[in-house]
Amino acid sequence: MLTTKKININLREQIILFKQLGFFLKSGASLDECLRLANASLPPKNRMRRFLEAITADMATGLPLAYSLEQHTNSLPSGIVAVISAGEESGNLRTALERAGNELVKKDASRKKLIGALTYPCCIALLSIALTGGMTFGIFPKIRPLLTSMHTALPLPTRVVIFVSDTVVHHWLIVSSSSIGFIGISIFCSKLTLTREVIANRGGQMLLWLPLVGNTLKSHVLSVFTGTTATLILAGLSLPISLRRARPGNITYARSLEKVRGDIEGGGKFSAALARNPRLFPQTMIQLISAAEASASLAETLSFLSEYFQNEYEDAVKKWMSLLEPALMIGMGISVGFISLAMILPIYAISQSVSAIH
Repeated sequence: MLTTKKININLREQIILFKQLGFFLKSGASLDECLRLANASLPPKNRMRRFLEAITADMATGLPLAYSLEQHTNSLPSGIVAVISAGEESGNLRTALERAGNELVKKDASRKKLIGALTYPCCIALLSIALTGGMTFGIFPKIRPLLTSMHTALPLPTRVVIFVSDTVVHHWLIVSSSSIGFIGISIFCSKLTLTREVIANRGGQMLLWLPLVGNTLKSHVLSVFTGTTATLILAGLSLPISLRRARPGNITYARSLEKVRGDIEGGGKFSAALARNPRLFPQTMIQLISAAEASASLAETLSFLSEYFQNEYEDAVKKWMSLLEPALMIGMGISVGFISLAMILPIYAISQSVSAIH
């Protein structure tokens, strides 16, 4: 191997890579030639060039493409690696690469929709922070001398704003150091395998049973799982092997599917095994799979279910975003209104005192 350090390959680069390899294989070139052709158009110090050189070196030693991909990057979804591995085993590598590219295209389209849905709420949040910060540290300090010169008890909102302003201005080093330290510790913990496993196990279980959030997460997990399983079956793998390699990203689903696979290997039906856990697998999904088993169209049905659950997931995200937008607007109004009250109430009290004197 040319390198032992794993290279981060973004989603767009993954799509281009698999599309290119599938196209070159379709034209009759060998896999080694395809890798060299894909590498030829890249700049000398490009990370994709280093990645492809490492893959080419592994292929020269006889290593499978799927194994080499897994060794040199953590960026690829596990399901994509499983699809390529299945394609190598069945002799349909070109088809597997095309399917991998298509799956990544769907993932990219879903990510763009999610980013588009988050753009407006993020803008509102940034505007709220900018307005709050500007009023707290720009406008309020100019009228503060007038307020404190009265030597009277200030309203609660005013005292809160003064406290926050003084804390940030006079102890900015402590505040910034604490913030940076917290972010650093969070990043460090996220890199630890044990911490990631605990969060994935405990967090994955807890999120599934939360109201509203749980249904959205279930739709996402089921979409990825059914799509990957369908692709593996179409690549020529049996259902038990496909279930083992699909590896859903949620620990609760992974454990349940292990039991499902055991039931199938023991002679049971896929739909009957899923029906044992109706909290994780909807009745509609079980009925469709039962019909697919009777008509020998399991892969097509799983592909349909993947699109169905993906649409449900996207609809749920849109609903969440539609609820988030007014919530952020209300939050911005509350924060700006609170600071406005902190400035207006003392001024109103001063005007009342002046009127009483006259």
